[in-house]
Amino acid sequence: MYISEKQIYTSSGTVLVSDEVSFTNTTAMFTQYLTAAWRNLLKHKLHSFLNIASLAIGLAACLIIISYVDYELSYDQHHPGAENIQRIALNRIYPTQSKKWAITAPIVAPTITDELPEVESFTRMIWGDYLLSPVDDKMQEQRIVAVDSGFFDIFHTPVISGKISNDMFKRKDRIILTESAARKYFADEEAVGQLFHATFEDEDRLLVVEAVIADPLPSSHFSYEVLCSFKAFPLPPWLLTSWGTWATYSYIKVHKDTDLGLLEEKINEISERNQGAGDGTYQAWLDAGNYYQYFLQPLTSIHLQSNLADEFEANSSESFVYFFAIVGFFILLMAVVNFVNLATAKASYRTMEVGIRKTIGASRADLIRQFLLESTLISMLALLIALPVTQLFIPLFNQMVGKSISMELYTTPVALVILGLTPVVLGMLSGFYPALYLSHFGPSSIFQKFTVRRGKQQLRHVLVVGQFVIAVILIAGTTTVYRQMHYIANKPLGFDKDQLISVKQLPFSDEKIDVFVREAKEIPGVHDLSITSFPFENIRSGISVRNLDEQQNWVNMTHLDADEHFIPVYGINLLAGRNFRESEAKRIAEPSDNINIIINATAAKSLGYSPDEAVDQVVSNGDMHLTIIGVVDDFNYSSLHTPVSPFLMSVENFPDAIRSATIKVSPHEMSETIDALDALWLKYAPDQLFVYSFLDESMAKFYEAEKLTGKLFILFSALAVFICCLGLFGLMGFVVERRAKEVGIRKVMGATISHIILLLSRDYIRLVLISAVIALPVAWWGLDQWLGNFAYRVNNSVWILLLAGMLVTLISSITVAYYALRSARSNPVNSLRNE
Repeated sequence: MYISEKQIYTSSGTVLVSDEVSFTNTTAMFTQYLTAAWRNLLKHKLHSFLNIASLAIGLAACLIIISYVDYELSYDQHHPGAENIQRIALNRIYPTQSKKWAITAPIVAPTITDELPEVESFTRMIWGDYLLSPVDDKMQEQRIVAVDSGFFDIFHTPVISGKISNDMFKRKDRIILTESAARKYFADEEAVGQLFHATFEDEDRLLVVEAVIADPLPSSHFSYEVLCSFKAFPLPPWLLTSWGTWATYSYIKVHKDTDLGLLEEKINEISERNQGAGDGTYQAWLDAGNYYQYFLQPLTSIHLQSNLADEFEANSSESFVYFFAIVGFFILLMAVVNFVNLATAKASYRTMEVGIRKTIGASRADLIRQFLLESTLISMLALLIALPVTQLFIPLFNQMVGKSISMELYTTPVALVILGLTPVVLGMLSGFYPALYLSHFGPSSIFQKFTVRRGKQQLRHVLVVGQFVIAVILIAGTTTVYRQMHYIANKPLGFDKDQLISVKQLPFSDEKIDVFVREAKEIPGVHDLSITSFPFENIRSGISVRNLDEQQNWVNMTHLDADEHFIPVYGINLLAGRNFRESEAKRIAEPSDNINIIINATAAKSLGYSPDEAVDQVVSNGDMHLTIIGVVDDFNYSSLHTPVSPFLMSVENFPDAIRSATIKVSPHEMSETIDALDALWLKYAPDQLFVYSFLDESMAKFYEAEKLTGKLFILFSALAVFICCLGLFGLMGFVVERRAKEVGIRKVMGATISHIILLLSRDYIRLVLISAVIALPVAWWGLDQWLGNFAYRVNNSVWILLLAGMLVTLISSITVAYYALRSARSNPVNSLRNE
């Protein structure tokens, strides 16, 4: 492009060309546009800063959320043929209730693999916490997962050292370590061939490390450190052949294009045939409304869509992930709205530039290209800032959400192309309307300092209202999430969870347990101690019970074997009847035709009794009679997401492998008490570490997802409000400058500072109040849906939601008050003499 000697400079610093101009050189024309855009950014530094800052924050938040969503959606995608891997799950249906389980009968997977040609291979998994350590080291609790040989065919598991052969799965003395487990136990030494000492129930064993494999990826719905064969796992033979039990996680790999609906039907046909074999009462059991229905879950859907009983690990929620994806989109949208608002508000300062350009021959298309290039430049600068900000904050975000998110997603060729196009697309979206609006001014606008059209102000007001609606909803969500979490933390659970130490497994013989209990109670800081078959926070046993005169009306109950100290240790209220007696508490199963049991109020109601009526009633589990000697008040032994279910306690069977203890200690001199317990433990188990946890901390883990929700609500609410305030701050700057003459005249006429502040800020404060009115019903509905996930919940509060609206109003008032106060305190002479 050729430029003649005569040039005109506008107040914005843009070079305008008169006389001879040639547009034949496209590169020179682009350079001219870019130079003009850069000069305009420098001319209006505050306006440029606000636009770039809000877009950079919006982009950084969006990039982090995209990384998070991609990570959540990537679970289990790394396994070859993941689309053909299914987990078998079980829906146990009874006349009055049903419950879906992630675990199934161990016999199911191998049977259907043998009988159904659609199934290519299978593997089962079952885990347990056992004592394990390298020889000559102190033993400590370690989770061991038993798998079939098909595990390595179905799941991608690279072998780092050693060799995994089918022979290993026929032996009881072989284990496989992950790389991190090998490093934990042996540091830099070679782990293959090393010996471990292990205790499985009452059996001591030497185990040899067969191989070291790669750690499971964090994006797997299960994790493990030590693997062994099913042969090595202490499972009773009857469990492996029974169709009426549920114990293992079962996975199958099916052939491509298998009809999964038809496959489910075939699995249930096999189940019915085997469950009814040799059982004359099976048809009557079915006719009464009972049924075990198996169904398939795609491997890649488990993490986000499965929330069954006894999941291997806590899963996430698909709705939760997509909700925050939407939040990320709206945060970026709010930044774009800021750009549109500020650009149209600044239009009055560029009317002279537009008029001169049109006077010398510039077309509307030329002006649109110029303004779009400016918005694209701002978007490019925002992206260049957002990328390092994202890299800086991802580790903090990982620490907050407990994930392993990285920016690796953005290193792929497709992602790089998308990132490269982002400033262009964002620039077009944010700059298109301002470009159309600015380019419509005619040459006569040279003689107008301010050209403001009411319709455009109304559009800006609508956009501002939309921004603050989002901000109010997010803040309302934050307050409600934390109200619910506070409620959960302080709700009476029907027992006292404080000052309780949980020991998952006691490695002692029965004689040693009695001595250990007696000596532990002599420690000054120990108030009481109870022995149970499972840890209270992880009860993994159930039983079906019916009245003697109702053959088919079975009631599923959670089952725990507990001694006579359980009720006083946990402070559970006894509603009717009596507690167990010391003479009744047996830790070794003995044949008996009748067992004394204690049930909770929900169990009594399910059986058709009041607490008083239930005492001395005799019920049956199908094999023996159970006499109800007491009824306790309901207590929440699991998450508050679900209501209290029927619960049964007995004192007849304490399996050696999972015998646990709960110790009630004094809150005073806690460390001395724990040291004394550790010393006592060393006396009776010198080769094993004393591993314990506090019950209240263990049960708090039930609500990790809700804690994460609260943290993310706070983070993104703060970002949304900050972006809104950036835009409001910029808009108030233009309003104050535009109304400077009016303010000056009013001050000369005697207006007070408070009157000026109210005059300048009331329009935008009114917009924020309108936003709150619109947002609160939406927030009420959305939060009511979320609270519906809890069986025990707070009620939606109008006052709390109004408080969220008031908080946003207060923050926005402080934002607009800065410019309003500065204008109100200015000397009116300065504004009037410029007119």
